[in-house]
Amino acid sequence: MLRKAAGHDLRHAVRPHRHAVEDIRGLHRPLLVGHDDELGPIGEPAEKLGEPADVGVVQRGLDLVEQVERARPREEEREQERDRAQRLLTSREQRQARDLLAGRLAEVLLYDIRRTATLAGPSAVYIDVEAERWLKARMAATEVAHVVHAPSNPPGWSAGKWGEWYPDVLDANKKLTIAQPKPYWQPGWLKQHDRLMAAMSAMNGRVPLVVSGDMHAVALGKMQRSGTLDLSRNPINVALSGTIGTWPGGWPSNGIRGTPATPSRVLDFAETVKPIEQHGFTLVDFTPDKMELRFFKWDVNTQPVEAIDTLQPFHTEVLMRPS
Repeated sequence: MLRKAAGHDLRHAVRPHRHAVEDIRGLHRPLLVGHDDELGPIGEPAEKLGEPADVGVVQRGLDLVEQVERARPREEEREQERDRAQRLLTSREQRQARDLLAGRLAEVLLYDIRRTATLAGPSAVYIDVEAERWLKARMAATEVAHVVHAPSNPPGWSAGKWGEWYPDVLDANKKLTIAQPKPYWQPGWLKQHDRLMAAMSAMNGRVPLVVSGDMHAVALGKMQRSGTLDLSRNPINVALSGTIGTWPGGWPSNGIRGTPATPSRVLDFAETVKPIEQHGFTLVDFTPDKMELRFFKWDVNTQPVEAIDTLQPFHTEVLMRPS
């Protein structure tokens, strides 16, 4: 599981500069002390020079002190300017700066869905209960600006296969339906799904985002409701990140299931980008106040492999944090 980078070591990475003058001033004291070392040209004793060695040393020391004393007002003015600039920062800007310095910008939660699935009917789970508790704790924590989920199976869409959150199944016409039972599907899986979606939606000051694959497509949608669970106050954004590679097969619509990824019938789910069965990838840029998603796609049937190097995003989505 990917967690946020440890940030406590960064707190002292940038130190104030106000002691720089004091450090320099400490240099002039030994220069004011006379000594009998040779200060003239190599091989020429100092006492043969017309002026005693200590005089030149003292003069240079006094010059240095004078330069430092002249620099002190300018340094103090710079400190005052920095203090004024810091006071002008809004509380939001100060919080953003602290997030960046402390490594608290984003946390990505990687977890597997089906490996720990149980078949216990209404109490069945897809994710181990200890992992579910941990996920909820990370969502409830407040020290990170963004918390993003990256499960092995995405919420939102269904292709009618057994290992999904949802009860959707393919009917005789290759259409998804919940009117007939899905063999071996467990209602407890959807209950756990709803608990996790509710915890995502309840995050204060964050935009819920799930990025996942497994549907062999590039897509973006927004979950407003799951069954009777209302998520409209803070909807769940779900991105299908795309299929990396150049192999021409493997798309759900022309595979054994014969259907593309489709929103589950138990959801109120709006598709911003309907699933595109092409190779692609998604980049997410994090800043303290927003996440910017850029979606890329590549068509194996019409584009050469060399075109991948110069792909441009076909869709960009900006998710702003609540103020």
